[in-house]
Amino acid sequence: MSSDIGGVMSQGIRAAAAVLTIGGIVLLAAVFSGPGATAAPGANVIDALTSTANADSGNGWAIDPANPGGGGVEQLVEGPATPPSGRGSLQLTTPTSADRAQVYTNPAGAVPSPWDTLLGASFSTFTFATSGVASSLPVMRFAGWQVGTTAGTFTTVSFGEPGNGTAASGQWQTWTLSADSIVFQSNAGDGGFCVQATPCTFGDFAARYPTGVWGQVQVGLGSGAAPGATGYADAVSVTHGTTAFSYDFEVSAAENSTASVQQGSASSTGGQAVVTLNASSVAAGPVTFTITAALPDGTTQTTQQSVPAGETATVDVDVPFGATSVSVTAQSVSIATGTVSFTAPAADTTAPTPTPAEASSELAATGSSVPPLWPVVLVVAVGASLLTGATVRRRRAGRQNG
Repeated sequence: MSSDIGGVMSQGIRAAAAVLTIGGIVLLAAVFSGPGATAAPGANVIDALTSTANADSGNGWAIDPANPGGGGVEQLVEGPATPPSGRGSLQLTTPTSADRAQVYTNPAGAVPSPWDTLLGASFSTFTFATSGVASSLPVMRFAGWQVGTTAGTFTTVSFGEPGNGTAASGQWQTWTLSADSIVFQSNAGDGGFCVQATPCTFGDFAARYPTGVWGQVQVGLGSGAAPGATGYADAVSVTHGTTAFSYDFEVSAAENSTASVQQGSASSTGGQAVVTLNASSVAAGPVTFTITAALPDGTTQTTQQSVPAGETATVDVDVPFGATSVSVTAQSVSIATGTVSFTAPAADTTAPTPTPAEASSELAATGSSVPPLWPVVLVVAVGASLLTGATVRRRRAGRQNG
């Protein structure tokens, strides 16, 4: 580290400053201002890593060229799962245990702020790792000084899972910096106070250095992580003075997963909605799409489909007659909607062709002169019955008289 900054900084007085460089990175420059002097910039969507010049002035995040160890891979990806902010996140990978992946920004550019303004800072992490889970989670670091901007007191304070909870695999976790949070610093020159081997609470650290300031926030993974470790970070939030800075890591709109809804073929009960799912080529893993069909009767049916990164799948959704609204989400964000409609065939109202017996019956009912056939048949049948019955009775009487 090299520094040509002199002077002392306190919470009430800001001294003129020149330039501080760390491994070629301009950390602070120009003139320091009083506390709470900046306007709130609002949330920042980071859909591309920028140059160090931009990151030095607070305009985006850059890969840290002064990263100890280096060798890591920093990339913006879609997912994994449903990130806490938007659809994407920052992916950090360390090919070997000696590598480190790290990005940084100076939120307020040339303006540093007291350590205690960091209270409430937060970020979220994720990993797919099932072993060495804790070492696969990114850590948030803050670069600054123990005493004003005095040479020799530069340090970085690390905060994350270590000492502050239990690392979990396959889920997003949020870490919030409080006075009781466990942290450690890189500068061991103060009698080894609050170094990695003997961490301290952030409250104790801030109390130890009441005139200290910070100006840069970093998110990194390694060194010491298992070879091939991969972790994700998102929703970084810090307060600098009285100004809150929030960062949402995303991929560009052109790289996001997409979907479309089209009308398919009809069937005897309705038809099909044809849903095409295109998984992003920079997705952190398989993309889970949720397809919801709002049916004509007011009910809904939901289908989920997982598609590997960079691949396309087509899903045929059976729907009934009527209009059905279909929507598709990925990472809990709506990415496509459409309506399909199928009409039931009209009922056949043509009268059937009558049989001869039915035709005779119809003629009799209308008073036609053509006699119907069924009375004749009935009379013949009845006559035969009477004749038979009579014959039976006569035969029985003859026997009795004889």
